Amino acid sequence: MRLLARDVFHRRVRDHGPVTIYGCDKCGSMGTWPVPSEAELTKLYAAFDDGIDPALRRLRGDAPPTAWYEKAVRRATTMAGLSRDAAFTWIDVGAGAGEIGELLNRNFPNATGVSVDWHARPPRLAADARHKWLACDLNAPGFAATIGAKADLVISLSVWEHVRNPDQFVREAVALVKPGGALYLVCPDFASIARQLLRRRWPYWIPGEHLHVPTRTGALMSVKRAMAANGVESGGFVHSISIPYPLAYVMGYAGLERAGKLLRRVPPISLPVGALETGFCASRA
Repeated sequence: MRLLARDVFHRRVRDHGPVTIYGCDKCGSMGTWPVPSEAELTKLYAAFDDGIDPALRRLRGDAPPTAWYEKAVRRATTMAGLSRDAAFTWIDVGAGAGEIGELLNRNFPNATGVSVDWHARPPRLAADARHKWLACDLNAPGFAATIGAKADLVISLSVWEHVRNPDQFVREAVALVKPGGALYLVCPDFASIARQLLRRRWPYWIPGEHLHVPTRTGALMSVKRAMAANGVESGGFVHSISIPYPLAYVMGYAGLERAGKLLRRVPPISLPVGALETGFCASRA
């Protein structure tokens, strides 16, 4: 491991830290060591809204990233070979406010599933008999057994970078997949051009919150280790992807919220922000 940054703090919650960040000499992935304690992370997320910084939640309320969620659902279900009329089960790991589950059940009338996150079911989430909610510690060893279910499709968006032990997390995620099923993860890519150009201005550079950020090489290595541990022989993949964000959201994130509100009607644009998708589809191996 090589030192990348010493004694840095969270960019918004100023008293969270300091942390020291390293890069892996083998795969280039970023890691935090020592990892913040459970108590420190609990304090951090207590200030958040359904797992997200309140400032970002407000921006998402003004300019919802619906196009991004729709793209993720489309890519995950296409990769898994699931048609609109397919009867399948899903688990959304690290579900936030439950947006992915709502989209899955809206677009796939015969699908049923469960959203899982650290927090309780958000009050804003519409009641749906096909959409259950489970509060679970996603840092805990064996959280797959706590969930107590398996699904044809397991999705996890922008969660992997938050967990204390990324290899443990992906092993548990793989354990949630039914035989012949699929896993779809999205997270930042530390080797992306966006990260290399923007450095500490990169949107996903959030010390103390984004604890481990893989490269494409590191992500696939971790997924394949998890597959082997769970008896999945092949089907692993990793790709760089762009994210379609509303321009109003992008402007707000850059601190130009007033100007962004004038652009609410502008369609979302796909941006090379430095993200990757990874996972496996056993049925297509």
